[in-house]
Amino acid sequence: MIWCAKKYVLAVFIAILVIPGEASFVEAGRGRSATAEKLYQKAQKSYYSLKGSPEKRAYRNHWLRCIEKFTAVYEKFPGSQEAYKAAFTIAGLFHDLYKTARNRGDLDQALSYYQKVTGEFKKGRLTDDAYFHQGEIHYAKKDFDSALNVFEKVVDQYSDGDQAKNARKFIGELKGLAAVKTAEKEVLAENPRKSEAALLKNIIYSSNFGVTRIIAHTSYPVRFSHNRLSNPDRVYVNLANSRMDPRLTNSFDIKDKLLNRVRVSQFDSGTCRLVLDLNPVKGLKVSTRREGPRVVIEVLEPGKRVRIKNIPAKHQKKVQVAKKVEKPVTKNLGKYTKKEDTPVIVIDPGHGGKDFGAKGKNGLLEKDVNLSLSKKVKAILEKKYEYRVIMTRTDDTFIPLDSRGDIANEKGADLFISIHANAAKNSTAHGIETYYLGIGNSEQAQETAARENGKLVQSVKDDQVQQILASLISTTKINDSARLAVQVQNKLYKSVKQKYRGVKNLGVKEGPFFVLHDTSMPSILIEVGFVTNSREGKRLKNSKYQDKLAEAIAKGIYGSLLEKGPTIKQEPIPCLLR
Repeated sequence: MIWCAKKYVLAVFIAILVIPGEASFVEAGRGRSATAEKLYQKAQKSYYSLKGSPEKRAYRNHWLRCIEKFTAVYEKFPGSQEAYKAAFTIAGLFHDLYKTARNRGDLDQALSYYQKVTGEFKKGRLTDDAYFHQGEIHYAKKDFDSALNVFEKVVDQYSDGDQAKNARKFIGELKGLAAVKTAEKEVLAENPRKSEAALLKNIIYSSNFGVTRIIAHTSYPVRFSHNRLSNPDRVYVNLANSRMDPRLTNSFDIKDKLLNRVRVSQFDSGTCRLVLDLNPVKGLKVSTRREGPRVVIEVLEPGKRVRIKNIPAKHQKKVQVAKKVEKPVTKNLGKYTKKEDTPVIVIDPGHGGKDFGAKGKNGLLEKDVNLSLSKKVKAILEKKYEYRVIMTRTDDTFIPLDSRGDIANEKGADLFISIHANAAKNSTAHGIETYYLGIGNSEQAQETAARENGKLVQSVKDDQVQQILASLISTTKINDSARLAVQVQNKLYKSVKQKYRGVKNLGVKEGPFFVLHDTSMPSILIEVGFVTNSREGKRLKNSKYQDKLAEAIAKGIYGSLLEKGPTIKQEPIPCLLR
């Protein structure tokens, strides 16, 4: 009996060594899968923590820590489903990090991991997305041939996937660019100066007789290509081998029955682009032709066929406006050797004129604090950091809330800083806080925004506000604004608390502030203290205290720009005009 038992144990032991049983193999696989899943879930928590925290997203090290967790899954469990998802997530994180910080190395890393997803794993639900994002990156790098190949692969092999429609749009765009390159070669024969680019020097438009006509004047004849895109309905026209006159405005409104707006840009170093934003009119027709050194684009009413050769001059409008051209800077620009390299900061002193803002004890008005402090910030930014600074108001003038962002947009500002003082029914409330655009779920954020928005907030329905904010919340502008807010808030709190007791750090918050909504650049709203608090009100009235605040705000702005490089402006990256 003992011998039989020993013989049985020996047989089982040999079987395990030589021919593993199916049961043992499954258990091992389950253990491996469970471990990979556990590690992946741990990485996932880090991902959600990063995405849910604007303050974490403002610093690179938090991104890299999250990426490291997914990298551990990819490296420890190669070929697994978790590794497949981890590689895709790593690519996405690097891609998002590039969109935020504009570091080309991050874009290369993103491309590398998207290629790992498509090259090292079996096809899955993420594969077509990985191919599509590869195409986006090639496109951003201006490697148009590679981009076209990838997008065509998405359409051919994943026609039922959710990225096929987007890929087709890019293909149409890329084929248009290919036509431009071909046209560039042909146009050299007509170019008296051969390789010199034609100057897009002026645009004239007219809206009469059922036809809206846009005429682009170039210094000599150029070839062009055009395409029509939908959702929304628009037409783009690429002018080959051309450069844009710097005095030409980047966009202008038409706002007639057929055409809403025209956008003009230097699409790349050799191509000017006009984009016509069409109005939703069924059966609208668009025709484009060349007439010597002019490209004529006509938007016609449904059923309209007749072209009017000569429109009276009184019906024509020129887009180029010489008086808007800024004179060359004659003063020494210091470390900024070119005027266009110098950061432009718009400082917005909140309220003004008939709008007093918050009212404190002893007659202290918020509008006066805001203006005095803003002037001090301007002086420091100009003298110490050599930035160009523009103020939305320089005296006790009322500026409509919905016009302040337009000032920054028109000046091409890099940053928009709105300076305010806070107020509360509770006189003990005190502290410093900084806001960037967001929904602002806290009651305090909603109350502060309601006070700063004034009557304007009552003119827009809440669901419309939420819709607008939701569409903006994930953009680069929001991420850059969050980073800027963190820099300024940290400098403010650390600087002031060194000399003044009882300073409270209320932190960085999201808020639905309309003055931040209309800006196209990173924008923040600073609440430097409560005029309704007796101690803080006295401090805010004091010039030396304002000096301390102004110096800290300027340092925060400088730190934010320094983090992004010598200037926050980036070389434009071509993308689909949507």
